[in-house]
Amino acid sequence: MTPSELKEQIAIELESIEDTLRELELLRRESSQESRSKRDIAAAGLFLANFYGGIENIFKRICRFHGVALPSGDNWHAVLFETFCNTSEEGLPGLLSETLARDLAPFRRLRHVVHHGYGIQLR
Repeated sequence: MTPSELKEQIAIELESIEDTLRELELLRRESSQESRSKRDIAAAGLFLANFYGGIENIFKRICRFHGVALPSGDNWHAVLFETFCNTSEEGLPGLLSETLARDLAPFRRLRHVVHHGYGIQLR
């Protein structure tokens, strides 16, 4: 993969993230706090999980570009996330500041809940 191909793939991911956030904002505007149904909340949870999934896809693409193996095991999502919090030995860029990492961490946890639980149980 060339740097321009990586850049194109990341641009596609960013466009999908932006589309997802637009849909989430539309959902937020169309339902009030008092009238949100379980369906609205489940949809919002899925949109938020998709938002984080897009970020994770970017991380995975960067790893592949640099020839770095993706983490494995039960906590591979957390390990992948941490890999981009600091400059690593593998030569991967530290993309997440401490503040950004703190702000994104709840989305990683929500992604797990949405994909392994029931959307109707979200609050």
